[in-house]
Amino acid sequence: MTWLKLMVQRIVQLYIKGLKSFFNLQLSIFCYNNGNFKGENIMEHKEILDDAIARCSRRPKTFGMFSKIYPFTTESIDGYIDHFDLEGKSILTVGSSADQAINAALKGATDITLFDVNLYIKYYYYLKAAAMTALEYDEFDDFFTSLLSTRIMPKSKLNKKLFEKVKKVLRELDPESCEFWDTIYSRFIPDRVKQNLFVSETRKIGEISEESPYLRESEYYKTREKISSVRMTFINGNVLKPQFKGQFDNIWLSNIAGYFNEDNVQEMFSKMSPHLKKGGKMLTAYLYGPCGYKLTEIKNTLRDVQFEEIAIPKAVIVRDVNVLSGEDCALVYKRP
Repeated sequence: MTWLKLMVQRIVQLYIKGLKSFFNLQLSIFCYNNGNFKGENIMEHKEILDDAIARCSRRPKTFGMFSKIYPFTTESIDGYIDHFDLEGKSILTVGSSADQAINAALKGATDITLFDVNLYIKYYYYLKAAAMTALEYDEFDDFFTSLLSTRIMPKSKLNKKLFEKVKKVLRELDPESCEFWDTIYSRFIPDRVKQNLFVSETRKIGEISEESPYLRESEYYKTREKISSVRMTFINGNVLKPQFKGQFDNIWLSNIAGYFNEDNVQEMFSKMSPHLKKGGKMLTAYLYGPCGYKLTEIKNTLRDVQFEEIAIPKAVIVRDVNVLSGEDCALVYKRP
């Protein structure tokens, strides 16, 4: 019976380990101020790095706990950003691509809290911030296009010369992010990293710049100047179980509502709106066009809420493998 006892013990150990990993994910909170750790980090950096290594080895240790990173935004931030007062203000924003946070910095936000279920987001934000600091515009374009584009560069490559320049800045901004990317790109070919850690990206930087202002050459250098003085905070969590206190001048919830049913939309609004300061604005929903049915559904669900409805015209855009056309739209709530 010894073998049976050992097997039962092992099963219990694995079960407990799985529960621990699950609750670590749910409870982990990252708080950094310009790269300096100042809060509780329940899920350790080494665990996150080990998971990324396992994924790139195609032996993931966890399922559903980590999301792939969006290389760049898939929504037209340019279509709604000027409806918000960001100069010298605070903002809470989601964003696996980190583009919402970077564009908020461009428009003058000085206190940015980026929250997401994706535990890789801090590392990717600092990779972009370091690249913007270290590289000229054309170099930034070349660096990320050669690494992540599936259409322009079917076979990815790492520009080692540019990466060395980025690492010098990254090491100063956030040593953990530097260790993360240096380890990943020293152990795996870029194609493997692209396939296992990133969502497919088919657009050129020039195309994305129509939606994301900081990627325009004229705005790139302005963003570089502003991003260095931004106070950044990172929180792992989701909109239905917010794990933060305080209020913000602005909140951006991106396109989350588009994937929620009516009950989830109502719950999200009731839990997030109290974190908005009086007179502050919340991007409650960004919907990809054509968005008639979902727009009507959300407005009916939140029928007692007054929204500013923003129509965002766009040409035919290639997102991943899908061709979408028509207007996107955004619903913005202003707290009385």
